[in-house]
Amino acid sequence: MRDYHFGNFIQELREQNHLSQYQLGTLVGVSDKAVSKWENGSSKPQSSILYKLSAVLGVTVDELLAGQHHTFENEAEKKTFQQKNKLWENAYQALKGHYGDVLPIEVLSRYLNEYEQLRYTDYIIYFDLFRQLHARAREMGEIIRIKGSIGASFVAFVMGATETNPLPPHYYCPRCRRLEFVSDALDGWDLPPKRCTCRENSDVTHPLPINAISQTQTTECRNKENPDATHPNTNWCNNTDKAHIRRSEENMEGDGHNLPFETLLPFLHKKIRFDLAISSGLYETFRDTICSYFTDKTIIILRKREHPDLKTLVISDRKMPNITSGQELSYEEYYDRFKKDSFITLQFSEKLQTLALLEKNTQIPLKDVPFTETGVLAAFRDSNTQEITEFKTKFVKEMIRDASPQSFHNLIQILGLAHGTGTWTGNAQLLIQQGMAVAGSIAYRDDIFHYVRNKLTERNIYDAGLACKIMEDVHRRLSARSGLSFEIEQYFTDLGFENWFIDSIEKIQYVFPKAQGVQAIKDIAILLWYKLHFPNPDKPESNMQST
Repeated sequence: MRDYHFGNFIQELREQNHLSQYQLGTLVGVSDKAVSKWENGSSKPQSSILYKLSAVLGVTVDELLAGQHHTFENEAEKKTFQQKNKLWENAYQALKGHYGDVLPIEVLSRYLNEYEQLRYTDYIIYFDLFRQLHARAREMGEIIRIKGSIGASFVAFVMGATETNPLPPHYYCPRCRRLEFVSDALDGWDLPPKRCTCRENSDVTHPLPINAISQTQTTECRNKENPDATHPNTNWCNNTDKAHIRRSEENMEGDGHNLPFETLLPFLHKKIRFDLAISSGLYETFRDTICSYFTDKTIIILRKREHPDLKTLVISDRKMPNITSGQELSYEEYYDRFKKDSFITLQFSEKLQTLALLEKNTQIPLKDVPFTETGVLAAFRDSNTQEITEFKTKFVKEMIRDASPQSFHNLIQILGLAHGTGTWTGNAQLLIQQGMAVAGSIAYRDDIFHYVRNKLTERNIYDAGLACKIMEDVHRRLSARSGLSFEIEQYFTDLGFENWFIDSIEKIQYVFPKAQGVQAIKDIAILLWYKLHFPNPDKPESNMQST
């Protein structure tokens, strides 16, 4: 059936922009005959060019698909709509900038799936704000981390709001933007070094692969005739050698943690809440940046008496008498008044402060630290983590002993098991003692989702609704409080769920999103790398002797 309504709208927009069918086709990469078919209603544009077509015609993708212009109740609604449309255009351009103009189907599909879920929310606005906060922190030599499930959003990663890549494990070449997924890998950080095919005909001399650097660099420094010539703040011989620690351009990057976007779904239709961990020098700058970003809203700062280092910024659409934007009020007295508004909570993090100081004292940026080198993993396995808060307790060291982590994926699982409630003692601990690999344990919400979805897929059921429900029920402690309903138990039986899984989720009282564990392990591994290579970062001569 011909869609004349859509075709007439395309023709109207084209003529308003004074474009011929040939000119429009050239701008979006199709023939004039294709444009003609759109306008006579016999076909529609492919999804891959909708963003470009909407940008050329000066409308949003939503308007294009609806075949009509959007209407607004007031000027503020129109402004927000236009802001979000612009940000979505920026996100799509950033996507192509990272992965190329011809996007891999896996990348495009993940992006469009999130777009459909997020486009009617304000999350894209907050992702842009966090991108700006990240950039501002880096300019100041400070660090910011956004807690929770934000790392499960591919859009957030593309925009620079988070460092966590939620795609399945893959290799990525920053030179040619080639992407290669590895189906049998559990985590991208565990992928071995691999050279991209774009290097085969290159005559450029590249630095040593990062694994070789970690094994040879110290020996080379020790054999120098003039040890005083070493860089004053590092273990490396000089600035040229220091450059070797940067991720080698010779190899593709291993990344991707297989984080389902569905872990964010329960929060999309609630008031937006984000917790930000920051190093010490950021509060005033972030407060001012957030107030400047939301010029049309009222920003109230709530402070807690018992937690003076924790402040909550309330972002409200309401105009309130006797309260001015930027005013500080008591959390205990005013929370109920603002609990229906959006919150951003800022809290000082000692770990981030330590990382910022190490980066400054060693002159080695966090982004260049080869935290996945074998020495770091060995230090975890050997419990050489006395100064790492999350891994120095007897409880966690016993977990390390029982689980014997052989990969970064294992470490991520162990951290989730350690910080969840009802996840380890009497649960995963028993399963591991009985022979289960730590990789198969239920440490995060994501693990529940993946298990259920895989069982559904085995039955040719590709809708993930049941996986989302079970994940959310466990998160809300419904399974632990009252057990599984008869209906759910019947579904589990029909789908062939193992008894260990059913028993495990009935014991769990709380599990974190895996995105939070991934970012935490990265920060801990970077901190441990600094500690291993720079035991006394403020005393360079001591570092020399240690080598």
